Order: sequence, then C-alpha cells, then structure tokens
Amino acid sequence: MYGCDSVYTITTIDIQKITAVSVTAEISGCASVVFNGITYISDTTLLDTVRTTRGCDSIYNITSIRVVKPVTQSITITGCGNAMFNNVSYDSSTVLTDTVRTVAGCDSIYKVTNIIVQHITPVAQTNELFGCSTVVLHGITYTSSTVIMDTLHTTLGCDSVYVMNKITIANITPVTQTNTLFDCKQVVFNGTTYTNSSIVRDTLRSTGGCDSVYIVTNINIDNFKLTLSPSTTQAVKGASVTVQSNAANAYQVTSWTPAYLFTNQTALSQTFKADSTQTIKVTAQSTAGCADTASVVINVKNLDIFFVPNTFTPNGDGKNDYFKAYANGVTKFDLKIFNQYGELIYSTSDFNSGWDGTGKGKQQPVGVYIYALRATLQDNTVIERKGSINLVR
Repeated sequence: MYGCDSVYTITTIDIQKITAVSVTAEISGCASVVFNGITYISDTTLLDTVRTTRGCDSIYNITSIRVVKPVTQSITITGCGNAMFNNVSYDSSTVLTDTVRTVAGCDSIYKVTNIIVQHITPVAQTNELFGCSTVVLHGITYTSSTVIMDTLHTTLGCDSVYVMNKITIANITPVTQTNTLFDCKQVVFNGTTYTNSSIVRDTLRSTGGCDSVYIVTNINIDNFKLTLSPSTTQAVKGASVTVQSNAANAYQVTSWTPAYLFTNQTALSQTFKADSTQTIKVTAQSTAGCADTASVVINVKNLDIFFVPNTFTPNGDGKNDYFKAYANGVTKFDLKIFNQYGELIYSTSDFNSGWDGTGKGKQQPVGVYIYALRATLQDNTVIERKGSINLVR
C-alpha cells in the first residue's frame, strides 16, 4: 500500500485453432431405423456437434435416416383376343403381381398388372337409309346412292359391330297435273261438296314418301241464278205490265210462258196486257250452259168503277211512267191536267193513253197537279172526278 512490489503475476494465454469438420452418415431401414436407442419410422436428418476438451467445436455430425416404405403401382393391359406382357401372350384375363426391392433388400414397389382380354365375335348390321334428294349420315350430306361401311368398337377398342349403311337417293322430279271440274250448282270432290269456284291442291308421293305428282284441281261452279222483276204484281185488267229478266252471269233467254202472251221467246224483257191473273215464267241459259227458271205471279183485278192513282213517276224506268185512269166499259172519255197556276198542260179523249209528265214540249217540274175527267160507261153511266196527283221523279 506504500507502493512496494510484492507479487509479480504472469498470465499465459493459449488459443486453440481448431477447424471444425462435417461428417455425414446415412442409415437406412426397411420399415424402421433404431439410432442411439431411438426408433425412427420416417425419413429424418439428425444433427450433432463433437467438441474438444476445451469446448471447441471440432466435428459436425449429420446423420440421414432413410426409412423405405413400399408403394403400389397398378397398370392395365387390354387385348381383344389376347394380350402381350413381358413377351408372354395371355388369352384370358388375369392379375399379375411383382415386388421391386432396394439394394438393401427392402420392398419398394408392389407392381400389380391387370390383364383384361375381351373375347368378342363381331356381328354384321345393315341399315337402309332413304332420301328423296339427300341423306345426312354422320354429318355428311349424300346426294346419290352409295354404301358406307363403318365399325363399332367396345370401350377397349375391340370390333363389335360391322355396320353397312345402304344409302338410296330417289332423285324424283315432281310433275304438275292440272284437272278441271265443272258444274252449274255444286261439285263433290274427294268427299267434299263445293258450291263456289275453288282451287284444290294435292300431292302424290312415292312409296318412299317423295313428292312425285302435284295435282291442281280447278273447281268451277257457274252458280247461274235467274230472277224476274215485274213493273207491278197487282194490275188492273187491260193494263200494261212489264217483266224484266236478270242474272249476274251472261245469259240467253230460251222461253217464256204462257207462250201465247209472248211472240218473241228470246227477249230479255216482255210487256203484255193483263187480262187475268197469270204466273209468268222465263227460262234462260248461261254462257257456260247452265239453265235456270224464274217466275212471278201477276194478280189482275176487274174494276167496275174508276181507279185513279194519286202518284206517278215519269222517269223512264218502265214502271208507273204514265198517269191514267183505270176502268172497264168506257165508251167516252175526257181528261184534263192543270198546273198549280190553273194552266191546262195536258188533255186527251183516248182512255188508253196517259200523261207522261210533259207539257208545252218539256218535262214538268216535280209537284202537285190537278186533274179533271169525265167518262161515259157502256150503261150510259157518267162519271166525273176531280183531284190532285203528285208527280215524282
């Protein structure tokens, strides 16, 4: 403590220069490995370090443990009559097993070979395919007759069916046939009654169902209908009556009855003196040759006194065109017509004539007119009448 040397300490430092080395070892087993008293059943890697007496790393031990576990490998070999495997021919199905081992004798691969042999006797099948103009087979369109061969295989590729497809193409060109049927009233065709003109179309087909004939049937119905229009159906005896024939078709009159009233048997219209109630008939034929008859009854009345109408229509249609009086047994007659101004515009002493609605050379206007007549009958009875008449056009 007073600074005097008492102990000299000498320290020797020794450095070990050791380079550690790695040592690798591999241990394998067929199902398990026992190492350092421990059982391993799967692959693993163990690490260990060896040190010097002074604790320095000197050796790194790497121990790889390999446990061999066998795997199963399956293959399938097929054949249609036999199968070859490892240069051996098999004619029936069987299962072969084999084991591949490691160099250490451990089972590593279990090989299973399935040999399947199919014994199939192919059969023949014929198909008939028909078309009118084309046939489509397997996506291909054929336009002419031919034979297509095909083979059906099993899932293993063995021939099972030999298919022969016979393709027949008719190639028929249809023709058109036109028929015409005619009648005046109706036509019965294929069980159907037609009363109006029609066109019926039908198709004839071959045994294979192909169109061969297009039939067009023209059905013509004339439907000729004749009518008869009289100027009146209620006539005074001795009065003139006009009857007019009519039809929608072109026609020609062939006869009128009663024949004694009509000298012209082919006239389209007739005018006659009504002497008694009559049934007037007319027969005509259309240009197509169809005949029809129309009739009308004209009732005729005998008047013992004057009948004077109050209206007439002088328009030239042949109906009620004249104003006149109707009576029987008139020996003397006088008729005068006056307009609304009192002017005389018509007079006659002829009982069978009448006023046509004209005066002073021109047509008189529509309106009311005054008539005055005086008649002497066969028994010397004198009849005088005055009244008004309507002129209507």
